Amino acid sequence: MPKAPPSVQVRSGPHSRTLEDAEHALRLGRPDEAERLAAQVLKSERVNVLAGRLLGTALLMQDRPAEAVEPLQRAARRSGDPAIETLLARALAGARRPDESLAQLRQATTRRPPLPQAFVELGDQLAALALFEDAAVAYEAGLALTRETQVLRVAVGYVRVRL
Repeated sequence: MPKAPPSVQVRSGPHSRTLEDAEHALRLGRPDEAERLAAQVLKSERVNVLAGRLLGTALLMQDRPAEAVEPLQRAARRSGDPAIETLLARALAGARRPDESLAQLRQATTRRPPLPQAFVELGDQLAALALFEDAAVAYEAGLALTRETQVLRVAVGYVRVRL
C-alpha cells in the first residue's frame, strides 16, 4: 500500500497535540492562533511538513500570501503532496509571482493520485490571465484523470462560454 503524504498521515510525537490544536483553530476560523501554534512547532522542528502546511494556510487565511510562500515551499519540497503544492501556488499568485505559481500548479497536476483542486486552481489562474483555451485544457485534463468531476465540468462549461 502506498504511503500517504505527510500532511495526511497519522501524527504522533512531541508536537502532535500542538498540531491538532492548530488544525482545530483553523477549522474554527482562528488563523492567528493556528499561526502561533504552527510557528511554535517549526521553531523546534523546521522540517515538520504539517506545521509548514498549517502555518502557510493560516497566513493565507489572513491575506498574507508573501509570508506563506516560505513555509509552504519547505513543506512542498519535503512532501511532494499536491495539496501543499496547490496551497503554495495560491500563495505565489497572491504574492504576485504568477509564473512561479503556474509552474507549481503544473507540477501539482502531474502527481498521482491526481488532486482535482490542483486542476481547478490551474484552470482558474489561466482563465484569470485570459488564457481561456489553456484553462479549458487544464480543466479537461483534470476531468480525464479524476472521478470528482462536478466542479471541473462546471469550470469547463464556464470557460468554454468565454472563448
